[in-house]
Amino acid sequence: MKKIILIGLIFFCINIHSQDSNKGILSVESRTELVEELSQLTGSKIEKTNTIILNFFIKPKTEPNGSCIDYYINDKLYLKFLKKYKNIIQYYIVEQMYNYKSKKVVEDKNGEIKKLLFGNADFCGNYIIIEPNGEYIKKYGEYQQDEIPKLIKKR
Repeated sequence: MKKIILIGLIFFCINIHSQDSNKGILSVESRTELVEELSQLTGSKIEKTNTIILNFFIKPKTEPNGSCIDYYINDKLYLKFLKKYKNIIQYYIVEQMYNYKSKKVVEDKNGEIKKLLFGNADFCGNYIIIEPNGEYIKKYGEYQQDEIPKLIKKR
């Protein structure tokens, strides 16, 4: 009986974890659509050889005293790490109608980023790392910022 409970618990934990992050491949068309939308929203040029990192935030149901987005956009170690990689372009995106006051943050004005990549976005942060070949890893929900540099170093 203990073995059955233990196996069930392990299976449950694996399923819960797999809901938080996933891997896949964006089609060439989807990556092109994303690049066009990001270029339009930000005015930046994204090369085909760039790895794209998007940190995506949905509007909290209540306005907190401090938002977790505050931490993510001001993490100096993270920003210093990214400067080492010239082929990485990174954005902080908030969902449509989330008016977050920071020059570092861009609103998904048309809702296209959410529709394309973050339909199941969770409160307090989500991210996706997209390689030039379309391979990606995505995580929904709050995360530790140092996860992203660890994933970048592994590639």
